[in-house]
Amino acid sequence: MMLGKEVTQASDIELLTVILGKRRTAETLLQKAGGSLFTLFFAMPRKAETCLARKDQGATRPIRP
Repeated sequence: MMLGKEVTQASDIELLTVILGKRRTAETLLQKAGGSLFTLFFAMPRKAETCLARKDQGATRPIRP
């Protein structure tokens, strides 16, 4: 997906909101990660079945790398 405008500055919460599509979820995850996107993406322990789920299918199914 391409953005209609060029973004030169964005906060961590704004970036995560764009990725997830929900601001409240983004705020919760970022708070659990101590306010750091780096920690959220690379250092936080993940539960295999609850990391991310596909929105395009009726039942939630985890995305595996």
